[in-house]
Amino acid sequence: MGEMDLLSGMVYCADCGKRHYFCRCGSWNGSQYTYTCGTYHGHKEDCTPHTVKVMALHEIVLAEVQRVTQEAREHTEEFLQRAMDKHSSQLKKELSAKTKELDRAQKRLADLEKLFRAAFEQLALANLSETQFKALTGGYEEEKQELTIRSEMLEQEINTEKERMLNADRFLKVVQRYTEIQELTPEIVREFIEKIVVYERSEPWKKKNYTQQIDVYFNFVGQV
Repeated sequence: MGEMDLLSGMVYCADCGKRHYFCRCGSWNGSQYTYTCGTYHGHKEDCTPHTVKVMALHEIVLAEVQRVTQEAREHTEEFLQRAMDKHSSQLKKELSAKTKELDRAQKRLADLEKLFRAAFEQLALANLSETQFKALTGGYEEEKQELTIRSEMLEQEINTEKERMLNADRFLKVVQRYTEIQELTPEIVREFIEKIVVYERSEPWKKKNYTQQIDVYFNFVGQV
């Protein structure tokens, strides 16, 4: 529509991990704009909406930026220690989950290789026709390609996570450039925000009187 929201590309679903879609909801009224889980947007059976109002999300992110920058300025040592402890814990958790997923993918790839070999043997022994062989192995090949791509992505992500160290000094230098933050701007979002993770509402389909967890991750220090 010729205009990108400040947080576009930074909002993720807590359950499936996909980026959220910016939705105008058939309205030109900004108060009605929402972010919705990308998986749900395309395949409603695979996830739930995780819907959050855009204006509310802006307010939450601004409040978090104000809180964290104030704490970093006024209680620097305590802030650094807390950021260090939490960042280390988050990194270990993320690495553990991705390593387990990679192990499962690699084991399944090994199983598929065995299935391919068995199918070839049956074809060579004339226990399978060419048509039966193609029908049997077609699904194996598709799954193998998907797993290979996912395994490569996981390996890259794991290597990136291992290299990503807490760099609080760089974060503090960014904080020092801003004396008082009163509103979100593209520059502030780019300087401070790594990603925003949206959880499902306590009651997904209610429009009022629900709770919803939003986690804001900062560049260089993660969630603090």
